[in-house]
Order: sequence, then C-alpha cells, then structure tokens
Amino acid sequence: MKKKWIVIIPISLYVACLVCINSAFKTLFTMQGEISPEQFEQIQNAQQIMSIGKTVSLFLVLISFSLFGYFGLKEGRMKWLNAGIGTVVIEILVAMLFSKISTGAWLVYAEQFQFSRWFWIILFILWLGFFIGIKRKQN
Repeated sequence: MKKKWIVIIPISLYVACLVCINSAFKTLFTMQGEISPEQFEQIQNAQQIMSIGKTVSLFLVLISFSLFGYFGLKEGRMKWLNAGIGTVVIEILVAMLFSKISTGAWLVYAEQFQFSRWFWIILFILWLGFFIGIKRKQN
C-alpha cells in the first residue's frame, strides 16, 4: 500500500505546472506601453514557459493515469482504472477552475486538453490496454 502513494508525485507536479503557467500568463499581461528588446525577450520566455508547461501537464496527466492503471493491472481490480479516469477528469476540472479563478476565462490553462488529439488517442490506448489486461487477469 505504501508504494501506491507514488501517484501523488505526478499530481503534485501537475499542480506546480499549472502555477508556473499562471506565473508566465500574468507576466505577459502585466506588460504595458512600448515593448523594449528586454520586454520582447520576456514575452518570448513567458510564451515558451506556457507552451512547455501545457505539454508537460499533458504528460503528467498520462503518467498519473498510467500509475493507476498499473496498480489496477497488478491487483486485477477495476477500481484503480476507474480512479485513474476520475483523476484525469478531476485534473481537467482543476485546470478549468484555476483558470476561471485566475483569469476569468475557463479554458486558458485547460486548452491543451481540447486541442491535443494525441493526448486523447494515447489515453484511450492506455485505458484499453489496462482494461483488457485487468479483464484477463480477473478471468
């Protein structure tokens, strides 16, 4: 049971990633007036942080789901796979809520889930693999 607490690591990193994206977003919207070369570099850095942060957040969600699926496969119980799907939904809702609280718009920090087809394809393949594996182990 102690090893199962490892699931908290990618979830915690996901929250930290959202905070970094928020910081970069706020940096972009605090700049006013004419843009100096230093400010232009800050803008590029903030945009890169947001882009990398959104991609990393997708991978962290996949990692947390995979850990739940692995525990389900190891024990042969569907409750872990269901918990993994629930975690994905909660992580998306947290990103949306954090976005709404921080910026007033729902999808600023959750748009990566909407626009990345590869994420949903990989998530489905992982889910299907774990589902079939657990069903075989149960039989």
